[in-house]
Amino acid sequence: MEEDHRNQIRLQHDWLHNRLAGIALYVAGCLCLAMVSTVSAQIDTVYLEISVPGLEAIPVGVLPFENVSKNLPLMEETPSQILDRDFFLSGRIEAVDQPSYNRLAFFKANAAYFVNGTIEPEANGKLKVSCRLNATQSKELVLGEDYQVPASQMRQAIHDFSDKVVWQITGSLGVATSRLSYVGFVNGSKQIFVSDYDGFNRVQVTKMAGINTMPAWGSDPDKLYFTSFRNGMSQIFERTLSNGSVHQLFSKLSQQTFCPALNPTNSQILFTSTSLGVSDIWLGDLRTGSIRKLTYNNSSKTSPAWAPNGKEILFTGDRGRSPQIYSMQNDGGDVHRITYLGRYNDAAAWSPAGDRIVYASQDGRDFNIYTCALDGTDVVQLTSNAGSNEHPVWSPDGMLIAFSSNRSGTKQIYLMRRDGSGVTRITNGSEYSWPSWSPIQSTLKENHHES
Repeated sequence: MEEDHRNQIRLQHDWLHNRLAGIALYVAGCLCLAMVSTVSAQIDTVYLEISVPGLEAIPVGVLPFENVSKNLPLMEETPSQILDRDFFLSGRIEAVDQPSYNRLAFFKANAAYFVNGTIEPEANGKLKVSCRLNATQSKELVLGEDYQVPASQMRQAIHDFSDKVVWQITGSLGVATSRLSYVGFVNGSKQIFVSDYDGFNRVQVTKMAGINTMPAWGSDPDKLYFTSFRNGMSQIFERTLSNGSVHQLFSKLSQQTFCPALNPTNSQILFTSTSLGVSDIWLGDLRTGSIRKLTYNNSSKTSPAWAPNGKEILFTGDRGRSPQIYSMQNDGGDVHRITYLGRYNDAAAWSPAGDRIVYASQDGRDFNIYTCALDGTDVVQLTSNAGSNEHPVWSPDGMLIAFSSNRSGTKQIYLMRRDGSGVTRITNGSEYSWPSWSPIQSTLKENHHES
């Protein structure tokens, strides 16, 4: 576990002969923070592998949008730059950039399609963002979208179109319209942030003093769940992003609660609770408020995660005298160990397709990201020789993994493809950790229509 994990929720259980006490949380000072304004992301490292193993990236031409410099003089990136990164991170499309339509260049690159567009001011002060996917040979329109949005939502419009292009060409869902949440350390306090999946449009969504951590999404992209010490002990809260409302969950349980995990198929939520020095996995229902304990015995269990079908659960347990990944049924039965390699494995997550597990494993003093098959075989190391890498989480399409790493000197959020390629840093400044990925849904608030 990273320092957050060790120093924030004190479990008081002798984990590995007192070497590490589960997940520790401590209360850092009380300081209310104002909302943080939108800031840009930083792309720190990009390895130039384009295709995902087993897939061949499809070349698509990308042209500069017209009227961009006139209408958006202060924008952080051009529409074509946004599309380039969306296509790159998708692992399915390779952008072929050209300053203007060049049939010969596209032909040589095997690009059967190209993307272009325009940005025009509207009388109401908004922008009309027109995006087009065209056949290279005939220039015929294949897909067109027109968006009427404030300038602040231009990026979301491009992300929305990018996902539609990925779907049109590959038949697969893109994740450019999804969002990430993570923990940021600002002015001596830990707060929850939400941003676009590429790190732009970052906004602080908690203002509670002290420690706010362990964000988690459910199937509703307007709901975010997290652990906070606002009442002097670790408790789980639900925040509605659209109106800012916050309320505590399971307040009748008078013991530490943390590590929320939402069932992707219904209203159930897993969490960890500590009593008499031992942590166990509990199951709650958001609709009824009912709760029940799933695990027993004197070993500690934490970091619960759901299978995509909502029928099985991953968790970290120390019953073998070292933290390892286990699975069980959603009623607490049929417990079996998954990981055997590595002396400390934690923070496991099931891929959306249900075919692999990603987790963090300690190598020496640092942690690295690994994946394995559901039975613990076929172990693949994704990070190495690049600081400590922790808290991996899958993208909704299973093509990307977000994680935190201190490879740059401070903890930041990175994305990589499921094979470890295409590493891209998406945060800068301060420190950021513990990412969580939202479900796929357009963040646009304005209407748009298909041409």
